[in-house]
Amino acid sequence: MQTSVQRWCALNWILCPVATREELLGYIWAMLPGGREATDALRTAIEQAARAVAREMLRNRAAVETESRLRREFLDDLLNEHPVPIDVLRHRARQVWHSFSVPHRPFIGRVTAAPGVTNSLERAREAIADSRPGDFVSIYGDRLIGLLPVADPAEAHHHLNRITSVLERNGIKANLVVGGICSTLEEDRRVIRKARELQDLLFSPSADQILWLEQLEVLTALFEPSGGARLQAFIDNALAPILMLERRQGATLLKTLDLYYGCFGNRAETARKLGVHINTLYHRLERLTELVGPLDDPVRSVPLQVAILARSINREL
Repeated sequence: MQTSVQRWCALNWILCPVATREELLGYIWAMLPGGREATDALRTAIEQAARAVAREMLRNRAAVETESRLRREFLDDLLNEHPVPIDVLRHRARQVWHSFSVPHRPFIGRVTAAPGVTNSLERAREAIADSRPGDFVSIYGDRLIGLLPVADPAEAHHHLNRITSVLERNGIKANLVVGGICSTLEEDRRVIRKARELQDLLFSPSADQILWLEQLEVLTALFEPSGGARLQAFIDNALAPILMLERRQGATLLKTLDLYYGCFGNRAETARKLGVHINTLYHRLERLTELVGPLDDPVRSVPLQVAILARSINREL
């Protein structure tokens, strides 16, 4: 390790590398008034400081790597087909996060990076960890899994928007599926698995969106994670009479049907939300009945509601 003297702005700068045998970690320096030369004692002091800084940087790096490894191993145990005994799992959980007993929401992320961005998954993990140092975030396979110690949906959405913004600043887009509120490891296991199933079912490579498992879990009960083509076929079949109409007319009727079911069949409320006269709504509902059958018949309404929900998500993705 050798120091060097650089002259700049009438000052003498003593520059010393912070390095190991194989890696340059950075530099430290000292500034002297112009005309004053560095003494051997000063050079020795700076070199010793550089060695101390290098040791501390390596120690911090080792601690981060150990923490990352423990978190990955914990997720392996939590999500394994044959999970370890719950007491062992609780002990390992306490090693990696101290808020498992606090109501929290797991989220799972799948990322895509801009051209030129390498190792996007690890970069995404580091970006989230830097922005939320107290929270759990780790890599599991080709996904990110995080735990957000927030129960309120509005507050959770605010924090998740901040996460996606942080990732965007790093050239990374994320598709996040947010689970329901969990307070036990058993709940975490079920919710993370279901969130991954939903993401596999709906994921699009261009996605940049936050999806809520609580609203969409019904889709995982009806379709396998690899059943994206079946889901699309189901949507097309269920809504075919409406989709075959002229585009604007079909869009108007689909919006009407969506709000009608969202208002639980309350026609006055539906008309108010659509901003149309009640008679206009009656005409639309009559046309919908001609196309797809009785709207309040459970045999017809359930498939229609599922198809409308799935189509709205797929179109947003």
